Amino acid sequence: TAAYQYQSYLPQENKLIFRQSRSPIPNQGPSIGDICDFSTTRSRCGSSLSHTWLVCDGNTLVLGGQITDTKLVCSEINSNGVTFISLVTIGTNYAQTDKTLNSHTLPPVIGSSCSLATAQSKCGIQKSWLVCDGQKFILAGYIDSTLLCTEINTNGITSVSLVPAPVNPNPNISELGSSCNPQKTYSKCFGRKTLICSATGFWVLGGDVPEGQVCRLISVGDASWIVFEAANFQTITGVLKVEDLTGMTYYFGNNFNSFGEFILISNIQDAASFTLTYNNVGAIAGPLSITQSVSSKYSYLGGISGFSSTDASIQTSSFNYLYFGAVNATTELSSPQFIGNSFTDVSAISEAVESDIWYFDPFTGSISVKWVNPNGGLIDAKFVAINDGVNLIPVMVGDVNVFVNVFGGNEFTQLTLVSNEN
Repeated sequence: TAAYQYQSYLPQENKLIFRQSRSPIPNQGPSIGDICDFSTTRSRCGSSLSHTWLVCDGNTLVLGGQITDTKLVCSEINSNGVTFISLVTIGTNYAQTDKTLNSHTLPPVIGSSCSLATAQSKCGIQKSWLVCDGQKFILAGYIDSTLLCTEINTNGITSVSLVPAPVNPNPNISELGSSCNPQKTYSKCFGRKTLICSATGFWVLGGDVPEGQVCRLISVGDASWIVFEAANFQTITGVLKVEDLTGMTYYFGNNFNSFGEFILISNIQDAASFTLTYNNVGAIAGPLSITQSVSSKYSYLGGISGFSSTDASIQTSSFNYLYFGAVNATTELSSPQFIGNSFTDVSAISEAVESDIWYFDPFTGSISVKWVNPNGGLIDAKFVAINDGVNLIPVMVGDVNVFVNVFGGNEFTQLTLVSNEN
């Protein structure tokens, strides 16, 4: 059939990587008493089995504290050659847990009083972070633009946690943690949520857009804010069509392969049915959910983290990929979630998924994807079709060239919802 015109240019043994499993290497971590250099090391994560974090007292690592909250994981950040720990919440958008950015109270300033009994370090103004010397806050350093300053409270003691800042590949979509001017830009739309410009000059999460309404940005002079308006929702049902660079056309089939993944077929009569509802205001709508006809157990079309991917992210310079499959619903703009999906059902392998990742152009019918990486960053997904030896499998990737060099396959540039009424 036409589907088998796609061939991998790698040897057959390399194709097996697409189905191979992976085994993470446990982090042993340093131990109390290990030698350290305070000029390069402020703190380190302890053994993954001990759930501790260590601080450098000048030349030796001593116990900093015990991580008692099972939702927190210790990671290490290196900024300007200095290593320190970052306690981050598992499975959440880091910026949403930022207690400093979500507060309109002013942060402490250099010289303000402090007590080590309640605060070891705190986030300061102008991208700085401060440490308590026992009596007052002193400047610890300035934060790189790739990081966000958050505060963690462990057993009543506040300490700084520097976490990766969300990456915004699309300048038209404001993202949590990016800078703003509270004197000019007061609020912005963020999918079905809103963003508020905090007094400290960073976008923080606001409220939800009310049901039956849509968010619109108003600009007057150099000031801007949001308003809510009545929505004009429309529903469209059809088949998903893809085109490759040579103009060949395929459709998402009405059956999964043996791994619970969508396959591409050449006969539209055997295509699956998909339905989406969008707000018809003459612009690209999203993020949206799309229902599908193949699985009655999982209602939504979604992205499923690839079996051989190193994690649930896709990005440039990475071969990571996502399957198209049937999934349970995830909240729009949320990070990948380990919930029910068609791949895990048949493979018994747990993979993270997202459902509300689709953007629809009502003028052309084209579908695009913005995947939310585990660190909260949005990335525009690209599409590749790969022949696994039995079926033609569509996948989403962050870097077409890197993926194809590892697994083979061919890029397709058009993903379109063709209405049944056409």
